[in-house]
Amino acid sequence: MKIRFLLVITLGMMVSLQSFVHASIQKEPIEQLIQLSEQEQLPLEKWQVVMKDELDRSRALEIARKLESYFPASHINREETSQAEKWTASNLHKKTQSTETFIMIVPKNEQGSIQISYSLTGERWNEQTRSYYFTRSKSVTKALFTTNVKKFACLTLVSNDKINKVYFFEKFVEKLNVQALDRIQEKDFTVLSGYTPYWEQTIPGKDSLMNIQLAAREDASGNTTMTIGTPIIITEY
Repeated sequence: MKIRFLLVITLGMMVSLQSFVHASIQKEPIEQLIQLSEQEQLPLEKWQVVMKDELDRSRALEIARKLESYFPASHINREETSQAEKWTASNLHKKTQSTETFIMIVPKNEQGSIQISYSLTGERWNEQTRSYYFTRSKSVTKALFTTNVKKFACLTLVSNDKINKVYFFEKFVEKLNVQALDRIQEKDFTVLSGYTPYWEQTIPGKDSLMNIQLAAREDASGNTTMTIGTPIIITEY
């Protein structure tokens, strides 16, 4: 009887774990990060998703023309230096309080490739924001990027009376099953780089592939800003 009872519990735990893993795989990293922060009641300061790609320079004119289909013409700016031509387009979406920015750099060197990036940034996340993010990022990616696009997700959180940086590191490492690869520890600043099996995109780390970074910085007033990103944090922290 005891053996059957233990077997049922074990099977139940395995099913729950598989369900959690499956559900996590279905969601984008930014959604998983926001979900975890909400579970731990960590106030959201900012979320950001950035896409980067490298294209053949023959597509420069095509991309420049397409920008007007996705951004108001008055929000598109072109600058030229001795080294490159830079196109910048930005737009504020008031309903979701999010900002999108597109940058294309076309080097004067004819052998150089075009560097393009697109970012969506906001200070709140709800169903309306989520819907806008997926619709917008999907259409922009399809029109302007290739299948080699690299996507970076980042979340900035602020501590509260119940949660400090020690708790932050422990919880996110546990929930995302992070294998720590490198750690920088200073008096008011900590950064942990590692690997989680939940996300496929990786970059070369110090000794192994990595796809997650967690950082915490304390200011003079004792407040802590916590940042988490995949595969690395590409914002200031």
